[in-house]
Amino acid sequence: MTTTTKVNTKVSTREPRIKWNDEAITDLNHVGTVIKRLRLEIKFKDKSGSPKGMSLRYTPKTNKKVFQYHYMFNGIKDVMAFEFIPGLFGTLQMEEALLNLKKKYYDPSGSFWKFNPKDKVKTKAEVMTSQSKTVREVIQRLLEDNYPRKSKVGKLASVSQRQFSNILIGQHKRLKHLNSYDNDKGWGVTELDGGLTWSTFWTKYPPTNIQSKAKQVSIYDDGDIGPLLIDNLNNGVVKKFLNARPRTPGGKKNHIKAIQCLWNYAINNGFFGDNIPPDPTKDINIVVDDESNFLGSKWNDKSYDEEERKIIDVGCIKIARTRPFQSECIMLLGTTVLRPEEALKLKKSDVTKDTEGNPIIIVRKEIRKARGRGRTKDLIVDINGPINRALTRLNRQYNRNQKYKFIPWLFPHTRINWAEVGTGNYAQSDKTRLKTLRTAWEDIRKLTGISGSIKSLRKTYMTEEVKLQMSKGLSKVEALVEVAKKSHPGSKDGAKTVGRFYNKETRKDQIKRSNELGKVFSFKR
Repeated sequence: MTTTTKVNTKVSTREPRIKWNDEAITDLNHVGTVIKRLRLEIKFKDKSGSPKGMSLRYTPKTNKKVFQYHYMFNGIKDVMAFEFIPGLFGTLQMEEALLNLKKKYYDPSGSFWKFNPKDKVKTKAEVMTSQSKTVREVIQRLLEDNYPRKSKVGKLASVSQRQFSNILIGQHKRLKHLNSYDNDKGWGVTELDGGLTWSTFWTKYPPTNIQSKAKQVSIYDDGDIGPLLIDNLNNGVVKKFLNARPRTPGGKKNHIKAIQCLWNYAINNGFFGDNIPPDPTKDINIVVDDESNFLGSKWNDKSYDEEERKIIDVGCIKIARTRPFQSECIMLLGTTVLRPEEALKLKKSDVTKDTEGNPIIIVRKEIRKARGRGRTKDLIVDINGPINRALTRLNRQYNRNQKYKFIPWLFPHTRINWAEVGTGNYAQSDKTRLKTLRTAWEDIRKLTGISGSIKSLRKTYMTEEVKLQMSKGLSKVEALVEVAKKSHPGSKDGAKTVGRFYNKETRKDQIKRSNELGKVFSFKR
């Protein structure tokens, strides 16, 4: 079915009329120039079985089609709208919905509406029933709402959104349409690409692999847990789901986190009514292996001594031309307490001066990992000699590539669509900054033969800072507390975390300590 339009017409009835069936509505399309905000009102053929008072509102720009039921209430014209969703809500569903409304609110003997059907007057029992949602429905709402935080205004970080989306709806091609990034507030934003709306997205990618024997199936696709009312999601169901397929202990823990996020969202949005069931993930014990299967875990205790730090620095200089901005970021990471994901979100405007004119880097609270803990403050990093050296080399990269001076990020991406830089907010968007340092770090490792992961840089910095604090007369415990104030603000166990995961002796320090202990226990024979 095709339509033609008149210029400057916002709403218009078009002929010929279409038949009252899903196929005719689906085939309806617009030919010609689409005028902004154009909406067409399509009527149905009188003898095609359409309910009296029914029409279709069609928006060519978005291809959105909406049933419109026109009626009179207390002598005033009114209209109710129901979106047409192929395969989910069509003509049959519309007839059933209208029939149910008339059963509840229409007086057939007097041929009038007792209540306005738009008001949807409900009994208490109906209200409770309307709150019941399946796990799949809650997943849909959670993603559409951009993963709100549990007990604080704002959204989860994009990295958490991506991780949870992979578990909730992933293991499926629908995941490729999700684009997640952090806004200026540090809140994650998950958007759909390809011109999809959430409504069309769920329609295009319905639950699949329901009975599949695939290695991994998302919660949304799983035939047991997906269609379950969230009220009935209990400890036993979660355990059965976790053990139904081979998963690592770490994978199971991530699944539990995703389910907890889903559960808290259901609570905060009143999907349980007055009686909230117990947390289905409570007291689920995950048996861990004696050794981690994660390849990077072998570097958990790795920090670099002075000689190794020099080797890494030389590596950064060697790859500066081939890996611009990445090399300087790695150089900066070796001299600060910053995490890679924090450094990559720095803006040029964050390199500034304090009120007394001292050069500093402001690590905005919005980009800090600890932003979810209480009232996290901006972290002030004083620019010392090594940091200034990294920033100086960074400025050289800007001078070599003048166009990058128009990008606000301190570490811009080298694959920018320059045709879009002058349009909209593209230059300021997340799309123009670096997201990873993996390729540069691998180049450094190959060139120098150095071992360890990029996270070892932060362990090295914090280990040296603990040593510095102890040289001032602080005990080890006091030194750990002092370091934790900046590295883990707001954490009750920050000092323990620093001591357990970040304060790592270098191999040379371990040998030195062993030799010193040997002298203590040596004796003449």
